[in-house]
Amino acid sequence: MGTTITATSWRKWILTGAIVFLLLCLGCARAQVAWVTDFDEALKQAAEKEQFVVLDISASW
Repeated sequence: MGTTITATSWRKWILTGAIVFLLLCLGCARAQVAWVTDFDEALKQAAEKEQFVVLDISASW
């Protein structure tokens, strides 16, 4: 005797997943990044807050 999955239960799972996904996207969209252009200052701030440093390096050849 297995569990029967109906179309209604699939719709509920899909709707729930979509709502969770949208809420996560809204949270990410509101996030702000405080870019620091001085490398030494960035290292100092990261050490104080115990956070990582992300380097964005680009070049046009």
